[in-house]
Amino acid sequence: MIGAQATIGNDAFGLADYRDYNGQFLDDEAKSDILNAIGPGGVSLHARGTGALPGIQFGSIALFSTTSIVSRATVSRAWAELALEGVEMYDPVHFGATSGELDAWTELGIALGYGLGPLSIGASVKWLHGHFHAQGEATGDLNPTLEDGVIEAVGTSGTLLTTTAEGGQGYGIDLGLAFNLGSTTFSAAASNLFASIEWDTNPRLSGFRYEDQLDFSEEPEKPEEVDEPIDPFIAALPPVWRLGIARPLASRLLFVAALTRIGDDSDIGGGLELRPFSWLPLRIGSGFSSLDGARYTTGFGLSPGPIALDFGVGHRGGLFDDASGIDLALSFALNP
Repeated sequence: MIGAQATIGNDAFGLADYRDYNGQFLDDEAKSDILNAIGPGGVSLHARGTGALPGIQFGSIALFSTTSIVSRATVSRAWAELALEGVEMYDPVHFGATSGELDAWTELGIALGYGLGPLSIGASVKWLHGHFHAQGEATGDLNPTLEDGVIEAVGTSGTLLTTTAEGGQGYGIDLGLAFNLGSTTFSAAASNLFASIEWDTNPRLSGFRYEDQLDFSEEPEKPEEVDEPIDPFIAALPPVWRLGIARPLASRLLFVAALTRIGDDSDIGGGLELRPFSWLPLRIGSGFSSLDGARYTTGFGLSPGPIALDFGVGHRGGLFDDASGIDLALSFALNP
């Protein structure tokens, strides 16, 4: 099987917002709308790409490999307030924490399945090879000192620190089971169970720290640069828990529903798959779920003989111009 999946989005703005505000003069109402869309924790951005390299299956044993790149970032609301509204000259300013993380790794694994009557059990053990890890955070403060209503000095402080590593190794376990009760199938799965990577290739801490009391009569202090090796560290992959149910509603119509838990986020959704023609091995599906706001997905699959081709697209937060993110998936399988 060969496949690819990509996801990109944010939790505040849709495509229509970008078209409305990009390159435009923003009046007070537009600025207020932008700030109202940003929660107290700031704007969260995310992107993920996964590629499934050719895998091989022999009966109940399968060999698989995937490569993933995941990026997450949170931009403090204070930066948007500063850009849109500015600050009062005499007020202290706290920029909050702006953070980001980037990980790239490959999974090589072997999976084994076993059937016992209506019960099917599967497990996989995978070796994790980390390619790159980066995690950073930036903070800042401005605190003016007043004397007789006049700014005499401004206290400034800030940090920008990034932890990086250029490689690592680890292991992970996946478990799953399915139970058939008549025409209904119940399933449960746990991915990335006990999965972690020890980043031990050139781990470093870099960036700067800055603190000064600027009184306008002295040269500002230079930032303290940081660039030092650190001890290897372990980062866990977030476990993914799934519960699902599938049941045919008609001879060519299948209903599915699932509850998914990823880290601290939960998703519940359902969908339908239709096989509209008896003479054409075509599948058409559509679904709805609630992780990171509403998500709408649709896709199709074609299975002529031993070949299976599937394509899917999803919109997060809304449809078309209201979407604040998009998901794409493509897979190809050959079952001789």
